[in-house]
Amino acid sequence: GAHNLGPSDLPPGWTLATPATPALGTSALACMQMNPGGTADAVAARGPQGENVISQVDRWPSPSAASRAVAAFGRPTGAACFESAAEQSLSAIGFPVDIRVDQERPPPAAGRDAVAYHLTALDRSAGAPQSEGSVVFFSRGRRSAQVIALRGGQQPFSRAVLADLAGSLAERIRGRSP
Repeated sequence: GAHNLGPSDLPPGWTLATPATPALGTSALACMQMNPGGTADAVAARGPQGENVISQVDRWPSPSAASRAVAAFGRPTGAACFESAAEQSLSAIGFPVDIRVDQERPPPAAGRDAVAYHLTALDRSAGAPQSEGSVVFFSRGRRSAQVIALRGGQQPFSRAVLADLAGSLAERIRGRSP
């Protein structure tokens, strides 16, 4: 919807796709026992060079609830929940992978209330990296946003594209907060 990424936010050559259900971000939040209390707004996008992005916006009962969700995501249990949710989500669409996350610095556009991890998806059979990328989780007011960005083929996801997407999303969730 209006608070999430749209076609105009994507780089040239990218297309919107239908995200898996339940949304990966929703599964991770449920594992952390964080419930926004409403339906997530999730979109998926694909780039021309094996890039995949899932963007999810949740509306919380209060700004402090949104901030608490971001803080929970930054703790070891949050990282473990994200790993297991991502593994289940990717296995369900035919990618049996082991996900490893390592905390990294979020893009500046995500703001102060932000957590980010570097993601590595390892092929279960070969043990070799299948795709790499990042997840960024941040909040503005009563809304939280998660951007999951992966790229296949031994190439890391572009930091510049990730920063642009996080910046666009931050503007959208800050813009209208009814």
